[in-house]
Amino acid sequence: MPGTALSDKIDYAILALVFRTIDEEYEAPWNEWERAIRTLVAGSVYRRDLLAALVRMWNGGMIQLAKPDGPTYSGLAADDDAFFFSGRFKAIGTVAGGACWDGFIFERAGHSNRKAASPFR
Repeated sequence: MPGTALSDKIDYAILALVFRTIDEEYEAPWNEWERAIRTLVAGSVYRRDLLAALVRMWNGGMIQLAKPDGPTYSGLAADDDAFFFSGRFKAIGTVAGGACWDGFIFERAGHSNRKAASPFR
């Protein structure tokens, strides 16, 4: 797993949830997102940490965020409660996110000549 910062670990966990599926997306309500991330990340992960990571990765073009019925994430903080905390939402992998995930896998395989630090900050 990349880096030791909690944010790096959460970024990695989100990419793992998305890119380990055949359709490269992960859909769940907030409580299932939290449970899945806490399973992959040792230590305490607070709501604000996961929310910040999802928004950071969306801003960085690593994932797209959408509701199952189509509306996409607006990026407006005022819309966060309605988007993230009511019903299901999904993170959809992008080409940039796939390249980052490939970098994590490359480093885990022992190829240290390529850095896999989080590009989301």
